[in-house]
Amino acid sequence: MKMERFEIGDTVTWESQAFGHKTRKTGIIVRVLRFNGDHFYNSPAMIAAREFAEYERMFEGANFLQGCDTVYFILVGKRLYMPRPKWLSLEKAKE
Repeated sequence: MKMERFEIGDTVTWESQAFGHKTRKTGIIVRVLRFNGDHFYNSPAMIAAREFAEYERMFEGANFLQGCDTVYFILVGKRLYMPRPKWLSLEKAKE
């Protein structure tokens, strides 16, 4: 199954789960990180801390990058998310 590629400015949705409750989230992609074959040049957490310091990061300790060639930072209000790319679906392409 080929995963869809998204761009900065696209609005995407995904479903998250915490404490037995599922929540559908919708946000805007604000940063795309591509894997270079060996590693990400900087860890996503370091990039988020540097470029999005004013937002609450909702993925501290996330450890699912193995097997991902691209990850997305998604802004929902004042919170920054980095869900698994396979969970994302396009709600609205950037204009």
